[in-house]
Amino acid sequence: EPTGPLIAKGLYLLGFAAIYLDQMTEAQQHITECLRLRRAIYPPEDSRIIEVLILLGAMLCMKGDFSEAVAHLQSGVSVLRKTEPTGPLITNGLYWLGFAAMNFEQLAEAQQHLTECLRLRQAIYPPGHIEIVDALITFGVMLCKKRDFSEAVAHLQSGVSVLRKTEPTGPLIAKGLYLLGFAAIYLDQMTEAQQHITECLRLRRAIYPPEDSRIIEVLILLGAMLCMKGDFSEAVAHLQPSVSVLNKTEPTGPIKANGLYWLGVAAMKLDQLAEAQQHFTECLRLRQAIYPRGHSEIIAAETLLQQIIEGQRQR
Repeated sequence: EPTGPLIAKGLYLLGFAAIYLDQMTEAQQHITECLRLRRAIYPPEDSRIIEVLILLGAMLCMKGDFSEAVAHLQSGVSVLRKTEPTGPLITNGLYWLGFAAMNFEQLAEAQQHLTECLRLRQAIYPPGHIEIVDALITFGVMLCKKRDFSEAVAHLQSGVSVLRKTEPTGPLIAKGLYLLGFAAIYLDQMTEAQQHITECLRLRRAIYPPEDSRIIEVLILLGAMLCMKGDFSEAVAHLQPSVSVLNKTEPTGPIKANGLYWLGVAAMKLDQLAEAQQHFTECLRLRQAIYPRGHSEIIAAETLLQQIIEGQRQR
């Protein structure tokens, strides 16, 4: 039955499984074939087509293809607003639309989508359900991006407190702890920040291989926090090996740029101005390739690089 509903269902599930095995090429192949078959079997607004569009959008978000993801997700959600406006499928579409909007820095739209997602999931699932907790954690991400750190902490703590009972060693609680650490830094709560980041690092080291980017980003955040505390030598001990890994694994990505930024800060404070200039120059080059002109990440690197150049002139 090469074109029947059963093979389409099998392909959907293969795509779903491949996503969670981080096999995105295989996932896209299975999901695309499933979509082609279901479009030949069912009418355009059938929920069995829409669920494939939502899964395809989710997979594309995980791949970083946000524009293409939004096209599929908006198509799916617009149908669901007429056919299943309060069901679990529309909450998934809204979740990934919010996720994509965050990555476009469209934070007002992200907040709208995630607020509606959370409201619907709280009406569908019992308190503490993983779908609610996941939405709380992602809502916390969005609030951190908006720099609403106090409100972010409230959502994140709510999610993490549930996960301590239900999934105390899983990737979602590790993500929540990472974000709590991030927020605590910007609230100048360095003791709490160090506790959250250290616990996150312990959990992620138990889940992922040593050079996984999810471990490296925690080491970079730990280095940033230590710089803010004034522990510059200890910060460098975490930052340098992390940047060395990223030179092999993600040599042009934002995590490496952050590592170089904080290595520059540490070198500047340790009066190693030549090294600081080198780090900030490379950081700025990467950030200019990643972010649009005028982005705060570019401005931060430009400002410190200019300070270093002026300091060396005065010498």
